[in-house]
Amino acid sequence: MIRWIALLCLGLSSSALAQTLVYPGGGPRRTADVLRVTADVSQSTVVFADVTGLTFVVTSGATYSFACFLTYTTAVSTTALELSLNGPATTALDYEVLTATAATTIHNAVQTAYDTVTTPATSGGATRLRVALSGSLIPSAAGTLAVRYRSEVGTSAVTILRGSWCQIHTQ
Repeated sequence: MIRWIALLCLGLSSSALAQTLVYPGGGPRRTADVLRVTADVSQSTVVFADVTGLTFVVTSGATYSFACFLTYTTAVSTTALELSLNGPATTALDYEVLTATAATTIHNAVQTAYDTVTTPATSGGATRLRVALSGSLIPSAAGTLAVRYRSEVGTSAVTILRGSWCQIHTQ
């Protein structure tokens, strides 16, 4: 994960970063899907909502790994972006959310359940910051995996910006 953040900080393009993530060290090819946010999505509630464009149909018993790289802003620096996942019942679910809260500060949260809050203390307000969300999933039922977001503070907007993306690997 640290390698991914270093690559993000270097300002690599999405396609260059995707190539680095898909075949680290020349590893075996796997089936991969890329999902993209095509327009800014914003909300001002404390209720999780799916990020438009970042949902993926999964099959029971298959193994998936995923890496998402989002850019976000908030209404003010005292409002934090909260991220999670939602989906069908699972045999295994493990993921990490690394949220930049300033140019040199990162909040790290490790999760094993859906709709679990990852709450950084602050954000950059109008400053565009990055989030890296990655993990693996083995669903025990078919359904839709969704990246979800909400505001830490009701009535204070959080926005996932156009160009944010996820890569899902079926193993």
